[in-house]
Amino acid sequence: MTFQRQRLSFVLAAAAAAVVLTAAPAMAQGAYPSKSVLLIVPTAAGGTTDLSGRMAAQALAPVLGQSVVVDNKGGGNGAIAANLVKRADADGYTLLMQYSGYHVISPHLVKAKSWEQGDFVPVANVLSAPQIIVVRADLPVKTLAELVSYAKADPGKLNYASSGNGSLQHVTGAMLEQQAGAKMVHVPYKGTGPALQDLLGGQVDLTFGTAPPFMPHVQSGKLRV
Repeated sequence: MTFQRQRLSFVLAAAAAAVVLTAAPAMAQGAYPSKSVLLIVPTAAGGTTDLSGRMAAQALAPVLGQSVVVDNKGGGNGAIAANLVKRADADGYTLLMQYSGYHVISPHLVKAKSWEQGDFVPVANVLSAPQIIVVRADLPVKTLAELVSYAKADPGKLNYASSGNGSLQHVTGAMLEQQAGAKMVHVPYKGTGPALQDLLGGQVDLTFGTAPPFMPHVQSGKLRV
C-alpha cells in the first residue's frame, strides 16, 4: 500500500547563517569545533527523523573530532525545536535535523509563525524516502483499494496517527480522505515513535511514514503495509 506520490526529504540546517558566517572563520583559525556540537531533532525518539539524526551524529563525530549530541525536542509541529535553534548563538554549534514536512508545510499552515524558513541555512540533504501506509496486522485489509472500501463503508470508524497537526502524515491522511471520499479520525502525536507504539498496541488503526521504523514490525508480522 505504498503511497508513492508523497516523498520526504530531510534537511540538516544550522541556526541563522551560522555555518556560513561564523564557523568558516573559526575553522580558518583551527578553532572550530572546539567543543561538542548539539543536534536538535524536532520529533520524539524512534521515528525516521530521529534515526537519521543519530546516524548523522555518529558519522559526523569522527570527522569533526568532537562529540555530536542528539537532543529530541518534539512537539508544536516542529516549532519547539526550530525556535530553540533559531535562538541559539550563530556559531555553528547548534544544528537542526529538520524534515520537509515541518520546514515546507508548517509555515503555510500557521498564521502566527514564530520562525521563518529564512532563519536557517541549509547544510546538507541527508535522506529522501517514500511514504508508506502501515496498518495494524489484524485490520482486515491487504491492499489500498481494500483500505479505501473499508473506510468508506463505515465513515469515522478508522483512525490514523500522525506526528502532529499539520505534519506530513496528517496532510497525507487528509489527502487520502479527500481523494478516496472517505472519512477517518486523525490522532496527532509528538512524533512517529509514540504513534508507532500505539499502532502496535492497537490504539490506532494506521499511520503513514517512511519505512525504517516500521519494517522490523512488518517483517515480524505485527504490522502490515
